[in-house]
Amino acid sequence: MNVKVTIAVLVLGISAPATAEKPEWAGKGKPTREQVEEHREKMKSKSGDYRKGYDDDRERMIEDYKKSKENKEKTKQEKKDKEQRLKDKAKKSDDDDDSYEGERQREKSENKGRKWWQLWGDNS
Repeated sequence: MNVKVTIAVLVLGISAPATAEKPEWAGKGKPTREQVEEHREKMKSKSGDYRKGYDDDRERMIEDYKKSKENKEKTKQEKKDKEQRLKDKAKKSDDDDDSYEGERQREKSENKGRKWWQLWGDNS
């Protein structure tokens, strides 16, 4: 019984799309040249000039592209300037670090042999 019901449901499910009505435009083959031209004219009259706004959009896109290119060049130059400033700063800090290292060496030699808990105590 279950098998018969299952088969019946499957057959109805599969056959339903096959028996559906076709739309009026389906199955008539390719349109003729006159029909294509007629359709094109209808679409033009419906939407007005189909290129309307196209040129404005194109010009805007070109301007945006040029601006982005200029911005990229500016950011590249800013990046180079920043790297140069960092290099200059690093050289300056290296000079300062050398003097700092000398002070650290002198402090180590003074405190050599002392325990850490005696660094702040008496000099004995």
